[in-house]
Amino acid sequence: MRRAKEEAARTEVGFMSLGEAEMAMFAQALKLTGAHLKPAKWVEVGALTGYSALCLLSTLAEGSEVWTIEKSPDRCRFLKELFAAPELSGRLHLVEGDSRAAKATLESLGPFDGIFLDGAKAEYQNDLDWAEKNLRSGALVVADNVFLRGAVFQPDAQQEGDDRFSAKQVQVMRGYLARVMTPARYETFMIPSSDGMAVSRKLF
Repeated sequence: MRRAKEEAARTEVGFMSLGEAEMAMFAQALKLTGAHLKPAKWVEVGALTGYSALCLLSTLAEGSEVWTIEKSPDRCRFLKELFAAPELSGRLHLVEGDSRAAKATLESLGPFDGIFLDGAKAEYQNDLDWAEKNLRSGALVVADNVFLRGAVFQPDAQQEGDDRFSAKQVQVMRGYLARVMTPARYETFMIPSSDGMAVSRKLF
């Protein structure tokens, strides 16, 4: 975990990585939902430098496995070395490539017990489509950055976007939130992180 944080700082992507306080809240949310009580299979979309995948694995019960997806070849080279540690063998798996293609390769390994979304924000609804087909009933869907720095709350953001997020990203995220806030399909609560993290239990 220390090496993952150092690599994020070295490559100047630390702002994209979960902070320690956010990760602590994430871990606590998993414990409150009982996700740590028995071995589980999780998928992460957006490995970055591996910090969140390692934190997730350390929170889950012994015998759990995490498959984490990363598109950047440079980051994948680092992650392969990082994940080669003997204590991670058979527990933490790197899946290289575009998230849609990568998720397709994982379908035969399901159903999964949870998914953590922290990749391209314009893909969140596609990620949710996949999760609905490949996660068991009662599984968790956790999504980071769901407030888009407040852009999802701006009345004209969907039409015009803002300085940091495109209109498409805002529209997709609004649609994502509408879906996971549907009581017949999900139980959802928000973690008060710096940009909002949604924790949803799939009910179907």
